[in-house]
Amino acid sequence: MIRSFLFILVLLLVGAAPAVAGGWALTEVTDMPAAFEAGPTHEVNYTILQHGKNPVDVDATWLTFTTGSETLQFPGKRVALGQYEATVTLPFSGTWDWSVHQGWFGDQPLGTLDVAPAGSIPSSGSALPVVLTIGAVLTAGVAMAQALASRRRPTPATHVG
Repeated sequence: MIRSFLFILVLLLVGAAPAVAGGWALTEVTDMPAAFEAGPTHEVNYTILQHGKNPVDVDATWLTFTTGSETLQFPGKRVALGQYEATVTLPFSGTWDWSVHQGWFGDQPLGTLDVAPAGSIPSSGSALPVVLTIGAVLTAGVAMAQALASRRRPTPATHVG
């Protein structure tokens, strides 16, 4: 009787092995804003990797954001094999928990996201060119100063003996 039970148990376990083989995935967030602000839309790009290595397409994927009693979902749109883009709009500031639904692989928590109040983050389109221009001018100035300084230095004498 015990042998029959063990034999059936082994058959069940062996039969179940193919069902779980390859049944996990890892989502890697590949591009997202450095900071989130309540109100405007933000693009989040992510890749679903089977076994953490190979991009894989899934039947349905979305990002879920939760804070307090508020839960919002944003569908992922396929842009390439295993790569998705979701347009996210969070209505208010605070700390949000977020996760990704990976089709039949299930959900993967992505941690927490701090969302700034509306209007508190400067527009990325206006300040960046100014910073880059100032940096280019300073770099050119340093290079010119070094070139002028190197012209004025006497060349050290070398002794050949």
